[in-house]
This record gives sequence, structure tokens and C-alpha cells, in this order.
Amino acid sequence: MKMNRKMLLLSLPFLAGFLLFYILPLFYSLYYSAIESAFFPKWVGFQNYIAVLQNQYYRLALWNTFEFAWTGVPVLTLVALILSLLFHGMGGKHGWLRGAFVLPMLLPSASVVPIFRHFFTDYNSPVQLAMLGLGMSQSQIVRVPVYLLYVWKNVGFNVILLMAALLMIPRDIYEAAALDGARNFRRFRSITLPLITPTLFFVVLMSIVQSLRIFKEAYLLYGAYPDTSIYMVQHYMNNHFFKLNYQNLTSGGLIFAVIVYLLVLLYYYFERRMDATL
Repeated sequence: MKMNRKMLLLSLPFLAGFLLFYILPLFYSLYYSAIESAFFPKWVGFQNYIAVLQNQYYRLALWNTFEFAWTGVPVLTLVALILSLLFHGMGGKHGWLRGAFVLPMLLPSASVVPIFRHFFTDYNSPVQLAMLGLGMSQSQIVRVPVYLLYVWKNVGFNVILLMAALLMIPRDIYEAAALDGARNFRRFRSITLPLITPTLFFVVLMSIVQSLRIFKEAYLLYGAYPDTSIYMVQHYMNNHFFKLNYQNLTSGGLIFAVIVYLLVLLYYYFERRMDATL
């Protein structure tokens, strides 16, 4: 009983912070999404949600946000998997390289974005001219630095997770497979991939979360009103926050949260199905 009281007392700061910064704002968001505006608190029910869903810029922001996720996450996961396999094959050599991949996570985006802006948004830069020479459209060019920042900042964390999973695989399994004549690709497909699948699923999930938080980099690169190809949900909510349109802000945020929650449930469903077949 004493231990339970101590645990409860120790958890009180966390519970208070969770209530103050998560639960109460959620209820306030539900309230604001159901009234006409913060200055005219007339109950309107689901009218704000309908208006937001009919807004072409919100639909554009939703499309761009999820398009970035389903194109950027596979690239990030593949790069992290290749790098982790390369480092694992070194057998512990050149460990300082693994530390170098963690550094982008520690650097604030505001200190890195000016470099990317110089190379990718300056029309006189060699990189910009080279992309134009390749026949890339302006909407494609503006997305390149955002994708590069996303991969550059998050690949290190994924490499660490996958390296830890690879190190947990007993070497005896590989030696037995090699004695049976299994080549490298067969060993990867039949041994490595099934054994790191739980970690790989977690890496994909974390990559999805990070892809939905790319607004900061996009905002620092192109401001509050970027090219329509990189206009994200957070742009929409941020702009309505400055306009004091709390009803649109909260309605759009809650719709986005529900969609993400349903997608995460679907993701876990497929993960359990995959684990059952392995």
C-alpha cells in the first residue's frame, strides 16, 4: 500500500502536466470546433467540420501531407536499412560514422535550413540550375530540400534502432545458413528480414510520425504561404491561428488527428497480421 502511494505521488507531476497540456486543450478544441467563433460562441454543431472539409486548401494540405508521408517514409526506411546493413557488415569498425549520423538529430533546424535554402531555393545556385536543366518543374524542385532535410535529420535514429536489432541476431544462424549454401540475399531474406521485422515496423511508424511533423522545415524554407505542392496541414492551421479563426483551426486539427489515429490502427492491424504469418 505504501509503495502504491509513493508511485502515485511520483506520477502526480506527470499526471498534472498531461491534464494541463493535453486533456484540457483537447476539450477546449472540441468546444471551439462546435461554436461559430471565439467572439460569437453560438453553437453550430458539425458545421465547422463540414466547412473545413469543403475548403479546397484544407483538402490540398491533407493530400500534400499524406503524399509526403507515403513517398518519404519508404525512402527514409530503405536508406536506414541499407546503412545499418553496411555498418553491421563492418563488424564494429568505423563506429564514429554511426555517431556522425546522430548529429543531425541534435542540430536545430533553424541553423541548418539557411544552408539548404542557399543551395536549393537560390535561383542562381548550381544545384537549382542543375535541377532546372534536368527538366524538373518548379513544384518538384521546391520539394527536394524538404525531402532531403527529412531524410538527413531522421535517418540516424532509424539506423541506431536497426543496428540494435541486427546485433541481436545470433551469428550461429548465419554460419549454419552459409554451410547449407545460402547466399547473401537468401540469408537476408530468410534470416535477417524476418528477425528484424518488429523493429522495422517500429522504424516505419516513427518515420511516419516524423513525416507528419515536417512543417517546421517547410515553414523555415518557404514561409507561411509556400508553393501549393508543399502546403501542409500545419500551414493551414498555423495561418488560421494568426487569423484568430479558432473554429477552423480546431476543426481541421481534430479531423487530421482522427485520420491519423485510424491510419495507426490500420497499421497495427497489418503489423499483427504480418507477425502471425512469420
